[in-house]
Amino acid sequence: MPTDFKRASFDVKASMRIGLENAVFCYWLLGLVGSGDCDGEGLFDIDREATREGTSLGADSQLSCQASLRKYGVVRYSDENPDRISFDLEKYLWIIRSDDEEFNKEFRVSPRSKSDARKAKKACVSKALKSYISAEDPDVKRELEHWVDALVDSGKMTKETVIRFQETLNGYAKGSRKVALDVIGMAVASKYSNCVWAIESYEREKMQIKPKSTPTIKVATKGGLSEKRY
Repeated sequence: MPTDFKRASFDVKASMRIGLENAVFCYWLLGLVGSGDCDGEGLFDIDREATREGTSLGADSQLSCQASLRKYGVVRYSDENPDRISFDLEKYLWIIRSDDEEFNKEFRVSPRSKSDARKAKKACVSKALKSYISAEDPDVKRELEHWVDALVDSGKMTKETVIRFQETLNGYAKGSRKVALDVIGMAVASKYSNCVWAIESYEREKMQIKPKSTPTIKVATKGGLSEKRY
């Protein structure tokens, strides 16, 4: 990979070929690559907040740019961890210098890019939410992560939601692993973001499956009253 990053500096030509936001994002990535923080595979971590401050691109726009650039091999990352990526400078230089107008048109408006962006955004949000899970029991932690994945698209999940759910769950389960797993399972099945709703459903279900007690009725006999169970 060339090390002269000035050759790929941001300019009007780059923005015309690949779009303004993609060009700005690439220029920012060039600076990260040039800082020498890449591992042996050329991968480096991207700080979303620092990138927003440096480029004015929000997290959604950053992920959209990544998805567009990945289609043509400019960046590489996994959907499970979109914050760790690599940047191919040679591929980037080839794209911005290409005179194939049809290619550049397809590159800017690819429908697949939008789909990739949604997947990357979901993975990024899910990863962030899961970082607030504090359960020590591996099974409870795994079920809470499943709960996050089940509701991440609902628009109801926030840092506060995850923390509050666990606080309510711990207060109710009182250390019972089985109760905690049952309540989380109820939340997943019913898509509840509020633990109180899951607990109420859990309580109702317990009442339905609770064995009915055998009624005792006093009946009159020659010797007086006696109790019989029916």
